[in-house]
Parts: sequence; C-alpha cells; structure tokens
Amino acid sequence: MNNIILPEIEEGKADLDSCFNIFFNRFRECSQEDMEEFIADIKGLKFLRGVNELGGASETIYYAASDLYYPTENLKRYFKYKPSTCFLDLQFYKSENDRKNWKLLKEFFEKLGCRTLPRRVSRIISEKELASRKLSIKRGAVVSWEETCLDGCREILDCIINKKDKTASKTLWSVIIECINAGYGVHDLFTGRTRYKYWGREQFSNYESLETEMLKNKKWLINSKDNFISAKIAVVKSLERNYDVKSKSAQELLAFLEVPETREKKDNDSNLTEKQKEKINWAKRLERAGLKTEADLKEFLAWKKKKEQRENNTFNDVPPPQKSPKSKIAVERKPEDVNISLDSILEEEKDIQVEIIDVPRNGEKRKGPGSSRVAKTVVGEIKTSIKRSLNGRNAEKIVLDELKTDASDLRDKFPFSFDGKTVSWVSGNSALNGDDSGDDSLGYDILIKDENDNDVFYIEVKSSEQTKCLFYMSAREYIFAQEHQENYRVIFVGGTNNEKVEISILPENFLEDSGTYRVGCANYLVAKIAADENNL
Repeated sequence: MNNIILPEIEEGKADLDSCFNIFFNRFRECSQEDMEEFIADIKGLKFLRGVNELGGASETIYYAASDLYYPTENLKRYFKYKPSTCFLDLQFYKSENDRKNWKLLKEFFEKLGCRTLPRRVSRIISEKELASRKLSIKRGAVVSWEETCLDGCREILDCIINKKDKTASKTLWSVIIECINAGYGVHDLFTGRTRYKYWGREQFSNYESLETEMLKNKKWLINSKDNFISAKIAVVKSLERNYDVKSKSAQELLAFLEVPETREKKDNDSNLTEKQKEKINWAKRLERAGLKTEADLKEFLAWKKKKEQRENNTFNDVPPPQKSPKSKIAVERKPEDVNISLDSILEEEKDIQVEIIDVPRNGEKRKGPGSSRVAKTVVGEIKTSIKRSLNGRNAEKIVLDELKTDASDLRDKFPFSFDGKTVSWVSGNSALNGDDSGDDSLGYDILIKDENDNDVFYIEVKSSEQTKCLFYMSAREYIFAQEHQENYRVIFVGGTNNEKVEISILPENFLEDSGTYRVGCANYLVAKIAADENNL
C-alpha cells in the first residue's frame, strides 16, 4: 500500500473508488494494534466522494475526510441555508456495500475525521466592515481584527431573522448545545479578538463578534406565545418549551446570551434631581469600595478620626517648608534645586514641642529621666514623615518638568501626542510653584487636558528612596484608579536620594495584574513582584 497506492493517489493516477474499497477492507481486517498507524497513513488523503446542494456538477469531486460533514439529519437541517456545504456522499458508499457493513462504514468515516458538528471558522475583518460597524480601540495601533464563529451560523441566523423560520431557530439552538456538549466553551465558538501594539508591545483584546451581537440582540428566539423575541428581553420561563433550558450546556448558553430566570424592573430615576442622582451614585461607589454596612461606615469614620488626630499631633508645631525657586530638573541628576533641606526645618529639636509623659505601671503620671530618650524617638519619627513628604514633592516636580519638556523620553511612553495639551500640577504639593489651589483629595497629582480644556489623563506620582517599586495608595486613589483605568497612570520615581532617579510607568491594569503586581489592604500596599519571587 505504501509503495504503490499512496504514491498513485498523491500523483492523481489512482482509481479513488477502488482505493476506498481497498482501505475499507483493510479497516475491517485490521487489528487494534495496527489501526492507529493505518488511519494516520490515509487520514489526509482526498479519496472520499463529496456532494452539496448546489448541484450541476458534471464531475465527481473527492475530498479528505476532514473537509466533509457526515450527513446527520440535524446537520442537514442546519446547513440547509448554506447550500455550498460539502457532505460525504453516504448514499453512494451504502449502495456499494451490504447493509450489514453500514455500521462499520460509519465507524470508518468517523475515525477518518468526517465532521459531525460545524467547524469553527475564523475571518479577518475588512476595513470596510470596520467602518460600517464603527469598530475601534481607544489606544495603540491596530494590527488586525479577527472573529471566530460556527460554520453556517451567519446564514441560518439571517434566515431566522428575515424569514421567521421557527424550525431553523430550534435547530440552531440544538446545534450550539451539541457543540458545548462536545467540549467547546460557548465563548470559544463566538468571539472577536483584536491584535494591537501599545507602548511598543503587541497585545490582544476580546470584543463581541458580529454573530455574538446577532445572537444577543436580534429576534431569533421563540417565546411561549409563538412570537420571535431577542435574548436581551427574554427570560427562561418565557421561551418556547421545545428549547432545552435545563441541561448544563443549556445553562452555559443562557448565561452567554444573558437570559435570566426573571428580570427585575429597572429603577425609574426620572423623577430624581441631579443632586439626588449624584448621592445615589456616591452610595454605589462607597459600596464598591467595601463600605456596605453601617458597621463598615463606623469603622471607616473611626479610622479617619484617628488618622486626623495622628496628623495633627505630628505636624501642628512644625514650621512650613520654604519655597524653592522654579527650575528645570533633568532626570539624570539629583534634583538638589528642588530638595528642601530637612535640617533647615528641624534646625533645633527644641523647636518641636514634644512633651513625653512616662506612665509607671501603678498608673501615677510623672516626668522622669526616661523622657528624653522617648522624645528623641518621636522627633526621629517626625523627621521620617517630613522626609517622605519632601521626597514625594520632589518626585512630582521631576515628573511635571519631564512632561512639560518637548524632547522628553517620558512623553514618548504615552499613547497620544502632547501637541495642544496642557500639563497641570494639581496636588497640594503644587504650592512649590506658588499655586495654593492644589488638592490632595483628588486621587491624582498631575492632570493633562486637551485644547478644549477636557480632561485627557490623570497621573499619580509615587516615590521612594529605594528603587524597588513599593508604595501605598489611599482609598480615594484606589477607587479613582479603578474608575478611570484607561486614562489613569501611576508613575513611580525610585532612588530619590541617588544621583540618578529611575522613572517607570505602571501599566493600566496593575491593580488586576496579579502576575506582576500585588495589591494588599492596609491602605492598599502595591508591590511589583520579581520574576523569581513568590511572596511580597
């Protein structure tokens, strides 16, 4: 067989019907040990007759088994609306074999790879279709748009929608469930994927394919009143009883189509004022932030009160820092012209009024010789707190100047042009530039606006004397970052005491990317994870 028949088939010289008979007889006689190797040898050969509903063909065309569908009744109903579909010419082979061999014949075709379910097909979306469907992404340069669906799905959907074919509706439902039963995830059957480059890296993003939009939004399902409805208004109990809605695969399909058991009536807020709507939205945002009960709110208020008391006790008697003159700061060198000397603020420890009361075990208050040691400790903590504040202020100034510099490498890392944009320092540290309107409660430090004064990008600057990416985010910053994920970036300035500082921009999904960044509680501690590191 290997020396004569296979070469003749590949060269187009063989009688393919005779070859089929030879292969089928070999299959019936083949032992289980030799079966796998035998099937592998002939599986890709084009020696099977195929037919379609178009007709008019004057010659017989032969196909490989994987190019043909096995003509089950359900598949023939499904592909009725795509007449170019090629089926195995089962009638011919049955006529050439005794009835007692038909069961073996079916087994032979299945082992060769004849399809009993629609194949998944992919297509690249053309520029014309992109324009008509208004497909676009908010960032990066698109490389390609690709969609995957079941072969024949578009054709049967068009028939259901345009001709109100009820049999076709039930056939499509049953075929999709058969595919899910066979091990396909419904999202694998219908999906859209765009490939694009963002900040020099190739990335992928999923979107709803055309077939998904049709399945969810077009009227192709039948309700109990024998009317066509769309999935977006359907409920499980309203569907016609011939649909399978109870099996596990059916539940997966219903979830994909977003068809619930019942639908709750949406709240009508048309009678509310804008202020009332704003309060409701704030309540929802607080709930997303974890403040779901009255106990949560009390716990947060108690924490806030302690925090304010701690800040007042620490900084009330510290004289304000002196303003430094404006100047451009290069990233490559230590920003000495911005650094405010800590020694000038704490020139004499006596300027900080710290009274330490040493409390003995019996509860009697007294001032003792141990007080000076404790006082030095408190002064050290004050120095550390102020130093952190100054590091943050210096880092914000570095980033601000870089973003305002035309030839800055930092500008090139953003997915838009800075032409016509304005960069503003909006945090409380902007007092360094003589602006007293800064606000530390915004959730960001630097704001970028377009020529029409619309907000474009929000930047939060974090810094550390170390180069390791480790910093805290407040609850406000964390919530704002989640709500404006695509237009929000954290810029980390490391090594603020070094001659060279290191600036890095965290990706937009750093709050979700557990493989690279880890976010803990305690005021949201964010840490970048090393490649060989399992824990923080």
